[in-house]
Order: sequence, then C-alpha cells, then structure tokens
Amino acid sequence: MNFDRLRLRGITGAHDEFLLAATAQNLKKLAQQRFKPPDYRIGAPALC
Repeated sequence: MNFDRLRLRGITGAHDEFLLAATAQNLKKLAQQRFKPPDYRIGAPALC
C-alpha cells in the first residue's frame, strides 16, 4: 500500500483517509494471521 499523499481535502478528509488506511492495514494483518498454515513443530504452543 502506498500512502505518500492524502487524496481527500481538509482535516476531516485526512482523518477519514487515515482511518481507512489503518483499517486496511489491520485487515491485511488479520488475514495473514488467520490464513497462515498451522505450526506443527514440537514444543509449539497450542491454541485452544
């Protein structure tokens, strides 16, 4: 994701754009954590 320049005008536009960018980043991280293959190493903590 490339957020070098704000596209929306004004303080509220910048605020809204920042929130959208943060939401997109959080969703991306959540998807990476949710859909990664399970860790089957010996001694790895089990998620119950």
